[in-house]
Amino acid sequence: MHYQQGDPAAAAAALPVPNGPGPMDEPRRGVENVLDVKYVDMPEKFDNSRKNWLEWRFKMHNWLSLIDPRINELLEVAAASIVPIKTQTDDDMKRMQHIIFAVFSSYLQSSSLRLIQAVKARNGSEAWRVLCKGFEPKTAQRKLSMLSHLLMNPDFGETDEEFLVKWRQWKADIDAYESFVGNSFDTDLMIAVMLNFTPWELRRHLQFNAAQYEDSYQRLEDLVISYLQSKQLWTDLEEMHEAHDRGGHRPMEVDRIEATVQKLKNQDPQQMENII
Repeated sequence: MHYQQGDPAAAAAALPVPNGPGPMDEPRRGVENVLDVKYVDMPEKFDNSRKNWLEWRFKMHNWLSLIDPRINELLEVAAASIVPIKTQTDDDMKRMQHIIFAVFSSYLQSSSLRLIQAVKARNGSEAWRVLCKGFEPKTAQRKLSMLSHLLMNPDFGETDEEFLVKWRQWKADIDAYESFVGNSFDTDLMIAVMLNFTPWELRRHLQFNAAQYEDSYQRLEDLVISYLQSKQLWTDLEEMHEAHDRGGHRPMEVDRIEATVQKLKNQDPQQMENII
């Protein structure tokens, strides 16, 4: 592919190619499925206007998707995420993030450019998440909807086995809510939910042993884990997950992002070779 001088994709294409044999050295495939971006009008520079954001976002998303079809899904996942996106260690995925970041660097200015300048390691996925977060402000309706789901409609299942899975999901949803609103969730409310919506036998156990945790949700969690251990439901794997969570919850968005990245890795990696 040939680039005109000043084309932001050219800067991305100049990224170093990993040495040594590997998937990128195999013959190119699927070239006919990738449109040459030079035949498509490029988006204009973003003017930092909120009223023009959605239109610019649509054009930029589609233009980047022409560079490599896999970028489409990366951008969709990044836009939906409310937690920071980690830089990938895989060379192919990292180069794709660098391409996205290089394009943004050429099409942003002033306040929007400063937003992505704070993103580390030229992580294009994280830059897109930051842009979407910055120009698509929070809505009271979404906040109330998330809060209602956590407090009034939690689903902990009917058995201890179901509870173990759904409890972890509920905690992940709480972590997502905290990230969205920027504040910690009230632990008294968390205790109240656990005392009212958990399966009957566990609920009775928590109520009977209330003196062990009083107003501490962390101690209540310890009591829940002890209960699950007595039922032989708390495995070494669960212990590893919990140790991770104690150092910072692992929200459901992170799992979804990593699953998407893994799925993209399994697709034809030769597409990236078509633009570099």
